Amino acid sequence: MTIQEVLDRMDGFSDDERGQWIGALIGVLSPISKQTLSNEQSAMVSKSDGDFGVFCNLQNEVIRQCVVLECSSIGQIIRKEFGLEPLVLSMPLGG
Repeated sequence: MTIQEVLDRMDGFSDDERGQWIGALIGVLSPISKQTLSNEQSAMVSKSDGDFGVFCNLQNEVIRQCVVLECSSIGQIIRKEFGLEPLVLSMPLGG
C-alpha cells in the first residue's frame, strides 16, 4: 500500500490494519514528525476521554499534517538533513 492509500483509508482501518499500516507510515516519517506525534500523544488521550475511535481520529489528523509538511519543500530539506529520501505520496509502505 502507498502512503496515499494509507491516508485515504486510515479512518476506516480495523484495529489490526491500523497497527500494521499506521506503524509502517510512522516508520518512514522523520524524527521531527515522530517527536511531534509523541508530544501530542497525551493531549490526544485527554481529548479522546478514553474513546479509542476519537483518539484514532485525532492521531490521524496529526499524521496527515506531518505527511503534508514532509512532502513540502521545507519538509524535503528537513528530511535531507536527516539523511532521508524525499517523502512522496506514491511511496510504497511495507506493512
